[in-house]
Amino acid sequence: MKLKFNYKKIGSVMASAAMVGATMGIAAAASYPGAFTAGGADDVAIVSGSGAAASDFLAATQIGDNLNAALATSTITGSTPTGGDSVALEKSSTKFHVGKGVKDIVTTAITDSSPGGGLPTLLADGLFTDDDNDEFDYTQKIELANLTLTMFEDNDYKEDEPVLGSKISNAGAVLDYILEFTDQPEWGDLPTADIPLMGKEFYVLSSSNTTQEMTLLDSAVTTTLNEGESTTLNIDGTSYDVSISFIGTSTVKLDINGAVTNSLAQAQTQKVAGGAYVGIKDISVQDYAGGVKTVEFSIGSGKLKLVNNTDIELNEDSITDLSSVFTTNFDSTPNLQKINISWKAEDDLFIAEGSEVTMPGFEAVKLSYTGLTMPTEESIKIKASSDTTIQLQNFPLKDSVEDIDIIFGNSTNYLGVGKDADNQLATTNSSNLTFNSNVHDQFVASWNDGNDAESYLMRATNFKVESGVNKTTFQYKKNGVWTDAKTDGKPNDVVTIGNTEFTINLVNKTAKQVVFTAGTNVKWNTIYSKEGAKFILPWNTTTTPSGPGEVELLINADDAGFLNATSATGGGADPTTWLLNFIEEDKDDNIAGEGGINLTLGFNSASTPEVAVTALTYMSGTGSATTSGTSTEILDTDVFRNFVYSQLASEVLWNKPSGGQNWVELKYHGGETYGNFFISSQETVFTGGAAGATVMSVKDTESASVAGKNLIVVGGTCINTVAQELLGASAPLCGSDFTTSTGVGENEFLVETFARSGGKVATLVAGYQAADTTNAANALTTKTPTIEAGVKYEGDNTGRFEAVQ
Repeated sequence: MKLKFNYKKIGSVMASAAMVGATMGIAAAASYPGAFTAGGADDVAIVSGSGAAASDFLAATQIGDNLNAALATSTITGSTPTGGDSVALEKSSTKFHVGKGVKDIVTTAITDSSPGGGLPTLLADGLFTDDDNDEFDYTQKIELANLTLTMFEDNDYKEDEPVLGSKISNAGAVLDYILEFTDQPEWGDLPTADIPLMGKEFYVLSSSNTTQEMTLLDSAVTTTLNEGESTTLNIDGTSYDVSISFIGTSTVKLDINGAVTNSLAQAQTQKVAGGAYVGIKDISVQDYAGGVKTVEFSIGSGKLKLVNNTDIELNEDSITDLSSVFTTNFDSTPNLQKINISWKAEDDLFIAEGSEVTMPGFEAVKLSYTGLTMPTEESIKIKASSDTTIQLQNFPLKDSVEDIDIIFGNSTNYLGVGKDADNQLATTNSSNLTFNSNVHDQFVASWNDGNDAESYLMRATNFKVESGVNKTTFQYKKNGVWTDAKTDGKPNDVVTIGNTEFTINLVNKTAKQVVFTAGTNVKWNTIYSKEGAKFILPWNTTTTPSGPGEVELLINADDAGFLNATSATGGGADPTTWLLNFIEEDKDDNIAGEGGINLTLGFNSASTPEVAVTALTYMSGTGSATTSGTSTEILDTDVFRNFVYSQLASEVLWNKPSGGQNWVELKYHGGETYGNFFISSQETVFTGGAAGATVMSVKDTESASVAGKNLIVVGGTCINTVAQELLGASAPLCGSDFTTSTGVGENEFLVETFARSGGKVATLVAGYQAADTTNAANALTTKTPTIEAGVKYEGDNTGRFEAVQ
């Protein structure tokens, strides 16, 4: 997950904390990381010194990545619906993946029972009773247009912000609602009946088979009133006092809130003060002395007029692109068979987080998108570490998070694998790998059985001869520290880490060289993230690979992985570009089973060209019609957002700093990732969910912006002003002064927690030198120390780490 750097103005974190009210603090005797993750990402921040060494920032990044990984153990989800009817547009085996359309997911109409539990109230089957008290069975359903989940940017929604969701262009289809009668009522018997549409009852004021039209009252309250009586009705929060002003055998005048209506006959309507409509249902008069005179009427909040193949009118105003179609059976008498209400977009519509759309006029059904559900999120950067070298930054291996230099060049061509000629990464597409510590810094050992994968950053060191036998020690990075995997390995020994095995063939102390052979399912030119993202590393060869089976993948006829840096054979020596291939898993965790990207590593246009990510070529996921959206800039940040349209929906942030070296951040989701689309009744509310929040990291000069949080303060008092405040110093404490204040000397470090106002704490992670601060960060993230005010740990470069108070 992404460690966010926030830049805000300076302020004292300790002084600001005093202004923070009582908030959730850290429970007594909680341990790392739970002590900091209990309140979520918004409750913790990391503070580094403005003048810190690069290693301090790396230590802060390591802690941030570690906390984010802990936070990501719970699935990130979209909001969930409460109240009313709602159903997700998905099936148990078919989720709504990015790049897909509704018809890819839900192939049948929405009913009262499907998909899932359907919309049992909104679309309930039932009985319609007409004016003659005859009953007729009916069904209801909704047929959705093929709305797609994609990334879009539209200033009418959010200016210059690319987002996920569904954009429906002006006049584009949204849905069709269909009410169908099994037994069909006569058109002439519809007036004065209540007809159900989308979970609401509408009073039929009038209908005509001849003109194929129907007039309805929405939210109507019906009552019967005798002459000389009065009643009060409440319609959508507005009270209406009603009495009879005049009643004859066929017409009536009503006094409503002091205003008298026109003379109204049965089935006639009039708009009254407050915006409601009154409709006369029946007039009954005993036309003799002492006879009873009554009127049955309805008052509703809106009048809807439906005319065949015409836009529906609401309160006598036409609703553009909301139309009705009647199907009539003329076998004997005209019978109503079907009502189809077709909704198209008036202007552009946006179904996205914070923007739902509701059917106009009827206000009964709406469509919502509440975000992605993803198992986790890894952040991997493909970024220059110098003018001539590109590395995988913050790469999450099985047991460590590392920066791995993968390819280097000069200002014109790529020359080799690793950091530079003296610090190479040993790779090959062969089963035998040669590692020479004179030129090689490290190598990657990767294992993959098709469903699971793991990678380790390794090296061979401590070459020696004992009793005439050449030996070497193999180490791998574990939590940022080189750790022995095989001590004094010799020919025929097997080195095992997890599922990864290889056999030592030859060790030469004089040459500082070792040759070893991959075991089953092991490769030297592939690297997998902890969650299963696959990258093909460069390897040097003078022979053009024979095809995709040898180079793993062909994109646009260019070989991915192959680097010819030594000979013109097979395409030219010292290439000006190289393809880094990234492939996702599929939803069933099959390694390299889905979409991905070929990242072209080339050179920018600086006066002295520098290495950069110069192009991206997307590979589609299973069954996707397109491979991705269009890379779109986020506001004015020089960061361009996109997604792989696939079952995992990796997010791609292409950073293009003006005059700088372009680089890419990949957010890999580690498993099936899908959108949460809902169709629901209007009253449904969506709450909760998480959008993948990450821990914020700031400089000490921006510490005021995080005053209300629990803090992890990285770096000593010589370079971090917040550390000075924690130790009560008014000026930087360097060297012996730091030792006097903390008791920590050369090659030593501390992890100490201090109380802050508002129930918060600050944990200081600092060493005597920058390298000692790195050791302190390693101890914090691997030793699970207690985080409680007053608890202090000390450690050193020998591995000691103990509580001292």
